[in-house]
Amino acid sequence: MVDRYFGFRGTPLLIWLTVCYTASMALFGYDQAVFSGIIVSKDFLQTMNHPDANMQGTITSLYNVGCFFGAVSGSLIGSYLGRKRSVVLGTTVLVIGAILQISAFSVPHMIVGRLVAGLGNGLNTATAPVWQSETTKAEWRGKLVVLGLVVNVAGFSLANWVTFGFSYLQGSISWRLPLAFKLLFCLVILCTSPWLPESPRWLISKGRIEEADVILADLQGGEHTILSPTVLAERNEIVRAYKLETENAMTWSQLIRGGSDKGGSRALRRFVLGLGTQLIVQLSGINATSYYLPTVLIESVGLEEKLARLLTAVNSVHYIFFSYLGMMLIDKWGRRGAMIYGTSGCFICYLVLTILVRTGQYTTDDGLRYRVGAASVSMIFLFYAIFGAGWQGTAWLYNTEINSLAMRMKGASASVAAQWAINYMVVQITPIGIQNLGWKFYLIWVFMQFFSIPILYVFYPETANRRLEDIDIVFDEGLRICVFLDKEATQVLRPSRFIAMEEQEVEQAAHNVKNVGTEDEKAKHTKRYSFGDEKIRKEALEQLDNVYFPVEATQTGFIRNKGLSATTQVNPLMARLVKQRDLANATLHGHSKEALSGSILEEAPFPEVFVAKAYSADRKKLDLVFYNGKETGVFQLGFESLISGQQYSVSSGCSVAANGAGEAFIDAEINGRTQIILQPIEYLHQ
Repeated sequence: MVDRYFGFRGTPLLIWLTVCYTASMALFGYDQAVFSGIIVSKDFLQTMNHPDANMQGTITSLYNVGCFFGAVSGSLIGSYLGRKRSVVLGTTVLVIGAILQISAFSVPHMIVGRLVAGLGNGLNTATAPVWQSETTKAEWRGKLVVLGLVVNVAGFSLANWVTFGFSYLQGSISWRLPLAFKLLFCLVILCTSPWLPESPRWLISKGRIEEADVILADLQGGEHTILSPTVLAERNEIVRAYKLETENAMTWSQLIRGGSDKGGSRALRRFVLGLGTQLIVQLSGINATSYYLPTVLIESVGLEEKLARLLTAVNSVHYIFFSYLGMMLIDKWGRRGAMIYGTSGCFICYLVLTILVRTGQYTTDDGLRYRVGAASVSMIFLFYAIFGAGWQGTAWLYNTEINSLAMRMKGASASVAAQWAINYMVVQITPIGIQNLGWKFYLIWVFMQFFSIPILYVFYPETANRRLEDIDIVFDEGLRICVFLDKEATQVLRPSRFIAMEEQEVEQAAHNVKNVGTEDEKAKHTKRYSFGDEKIRKEALEQLDNVYFPVEATQTGFIRNKGLSATTQVNPLMARLVKQRDLANATLHGHSKEALSGSILEEAPFPEVFVAKAYSADRKKLDLVFYNGKETGVFQLGFESLISGQQYSVSSGCSVAANGAGEAFIDAEINGRTQIILQPIEYLHQ
């Protein structure tokens, strides 16, 4: 048998997936920045017949138009082709666009290349992060979000250094080689993605469960096979999540009408809040400098081309550091605080920069112009530091957290589309604005940031240090529009009532499993608090302890698997107690006819009687365990799907005959843990 993925399994395979993902993110950052250094190249401008500011903006911004349509088409293409084939397609299209740009000798030729490259990059940015998240272990996902953003900024920085270095060369090589450099990233992606595993989640959505099982086992690595409890548990979790998403999906028309989503209320409000973060980011002025910083430094600050390129490259390295710092401190600062203080800082920087640019443009004093230029550069560096720490990752996190489960994918798609649409507008108007408006152009971003501050302060609730379920509860309860009046909705720490609710859940669970001293106390405790079956519990804990993670008792007495959450530990238990594929088939297709053909407990009064167990191993014998509610007593129990006319033995010492419809009723005394076995008389004597 030929080894899949060249024999890589487990962590080595995840590393190769990460290599492909980070290459995509680095390519994204590189392509965003590379043209800012090319658009000021003398040979480039000469080759393109010296396009005016309008045409320069068009050449640069049409790349974003391609990215917009590539991102919008990503959901359709990704659903049809799968994740990895979509990445291969996007990268191939990007290579074609890069070749067109490298070989361009006219503006129309360059525009076509920019559009084609944008289509490929837009498809990649919409697909690669999803592929990564769907093939990565849960404990790695958060770290890889940080890694992806940092690598994206690193690609941005690399583009600035490459264009700066090649600016010392003469002729078209000074700008064609920087455009060709991105092909190295494409080569990495095309050499890794074809042999890497497809997303198991996408395979399951297409009904290809067997293939998904094999990939899940390979991603787990070690001795794991498709029969391993961890593999089955993860597969079952994906199946349940897919079923939940399809059941709770909300159409765009429902969203526009403002209807409540099926997983939580106020869908439109939450969607707008998430989308708003991306709009505020894109209108902060960051893209005016990201795409045109050398132009800004040359035209507005008055620096020479080489110095402008060098400062752009140095600034990009400084941007990496503060972006990483912001991601590390985001939970301490809170999402709301990072956005408000980040926007306030960016506002001050742009306001001071505008004043400095105006002063520099109107002064005739060379000494003052030099000092103003130095101060302007300092403001730009400070702006990048504040933006990197406050906004670089916050907008993406907030959009994910604020939307409900059913709306999370639509929220992400809309944000990516909005990002590229606003990018196009900003990139289109920036060179025109700098040339025609001078210092007044920067007032646009000053006013945008000024008006964003009260919007964030008044309308945006905090999402840090909260479970996603906490956020659902807050909106379901009718969170007021002006959240700044609600202390609980704006505090960084998790609200105490949610902590109390979680502690109460844990305490209740502890009552259900806690060992008590004497047998009398155990009986009293079980009767009052626990309606689960002690025998089943012990057997389940023993199986979990033997085949999965060690079982331990927490400080509250709650029994759990060491290293697993209470939710996660359910999955291996279910995988262990059901046959392979039983749960998935039942979830997707309903119970089999064979499973439904056995005896059924059809009636038991509730809450007078609690059913702890109703199990038939062979569809003949029915094993039952009951607990009484508040009071003991004699209660009627009803059965169906019995053999018509068959005499059945009841473990209490009596017997009952099924009627012509296969039904039977018995009166049983329920006092504490009561076990009843119902089985055919002939079967009993076999």
